[in-house]
Amino acid sequence: MGFVMLVGCGGGKPEPSTPASTSDYDEMATESESEPEETSASSHSSAPVSEMGERPPPIPEAWELHQRDCDALGAKYEQLLLAVELEKLEARKLNEKQRGAAEQNVRGTAKQGAENWMRACEGIVGTVQVKSRWDCAYRANTLDRFKGCMDGKYDREGDD
Repeated sequence: MGFVMLVGCGGGKPEPSTPASTSDYDEMATESESEPEETSASSHSSAPVSEMGERPPPIPEAWELHQRDCDALGAKYEQLLLAVELEKLEARKLNEKQRGAAEQNVRGTAKQGAENWMRACEGIVGTVQVKSRWDCAYRANTLDRFKGCMDGKYDREGDD
C-alpha cells in the first residue's frame, strides 16, 4: 500500500534520498499502518458498510422480511379474519337462504382484508423486522392476538 501511495504522490521525477524524504516515507508508512485499525474499528459499528467491506454482524432479534413471509402471514391473516366474520354471522341467526348469501359476502370481505394486508406487507419486503413478532403472529389463534403480535404487544412473553 505504501508503494501505491508513493506512486500516486511522487509526481513525474524521483527525488534524491535525503533524511527529510526518508522521514516523509516513515510518516506515510505510519499512516498506512494505522489505517487498518480505523477500518477494523468501524467494521464493528452498527452502521452499514459498503459492499467492499465487511457487513456488520446480524442482530439476533431482527431479520430481513421476504415475500414468502408476507405470503404465509397473509394466508394466516385471511383465516383469522374469516373466523371473526363467521362468528359475527353466527350471532345474527340467519335462515338458510340469508346465511348462504351472507357467508359468501363474509368470505369476500375476508379475502379483501387479506389483500389489503398483503399490499401493506409487500411495501416493507426487504426491510429488517423483529422476527419474534412475525413468529408470534403466525402462531396466533385469534385476529386480536395476530394484531397484538405485529404491534409488539407480546414482545415480553418470550423473556419469561
